[in-house]
Amino acid sequence: NEDRGALDRIEANAFMYQMTGLEKYADTAVSLMTNYLLTMKYTASSLEDIRNRGGVIFRASLVYDWCYDATCFTKTRKDKMVELILKQAGHLECGWPPVNLSAYDSGHGWENSIIKDLFAFAIAVYDEYPEIYECVAGRVFSELSRYEFPL
Repeated sequence: NEDRGALDRIEANAFMYQMTGLEKYADTAVSLMTNYLLTMKYTASSLEDIRNRGGVIFRASLVYDWCYDATCFTKTRKDKMVELILKQAGHLECGWPPVNLSAYDSGHGWENSIIKDLFAFAIAVYDEYPEIYECVAGRVFSELSRYEFPL
């Protein structure tokens, strides 16, 4: 039930809050993103659906980050959003925690799921959930530090 138009509107509201500081934009973005995460339905077997889940995680990370200081974005709402994002992360090819795939697999799984989607999420929630950042960043830095880049 992906709706990119709805995701665009959610992201636009979060961006408008970031630019104007008007709480109505943050409240709309947080409410709509939480609802989207609660109601999204994808089939775990489809690679396209897995990519789309990652895209939703990325956009939810933007909402979390951009609306972070809004008074309407309470700890309860933040916790709920993180819970829902982690539920979706479990359906990515890398899984949650991200133990599947490898930095040496030059494919969308590592690049999108771990480097873009989960890393954005880990950075956005770092203040409340440093263990999520440690999990994702630790995996990235650990694996990439062993790779010898040719000159």
